[in-house]
Amino acid sequence: MEIGKLIKKCLCVACVCFTLLTALYMLIMVLHYPDDESVPVEASRVVLFFVFSLLFAIANTILSIKQLNGALRYILHYVICVFGFYSCLILPSAPTTGGAIIMAVLFTFVYVIVMAIIGLFKAKLKKNREVTDTYTKQFSTKK
Repeated sequence: MEIGKLIKKCLCVACVCFTLLTALYMLIMVLHYPDDESVPVEASRVVLFFVFSLLFAIANTILSIKQLNGALRYILHYVICVFGFYSCLILPSAPTTGGAIIMAVLFTFVYVIVMAIIGLFKAKLKKNREVTDTYTKQFSTKK
């Protein structure tokens, strides 16, 4: 894939992820502080959301590069995602060491479940595509 298209795809994914993450954060804040009419969003947190979104998009871009070994792609994806989650979302909230470890383990658990579901869907899609590719017409529609 061309580098320019790869960068464009990565930035598009980062922007979508950033928008969803910021909207989710705002929704949580509105639900957590229902009486406060002006829920402040710190600029530093928004910047960290964008950094996390960028790291996540880079990890997804690495995952889509077919020239890399399959195991290496998934390991890099996991490491970048955990690093981004830990450094951009957990550390700024200053949790205790035990809380940070629990959040990282929880993230790993959710990551494994999501990647397993994605893997199952991809395997099913690949199997359906192979069945469709091997189909040959048996009846002619022309008369």
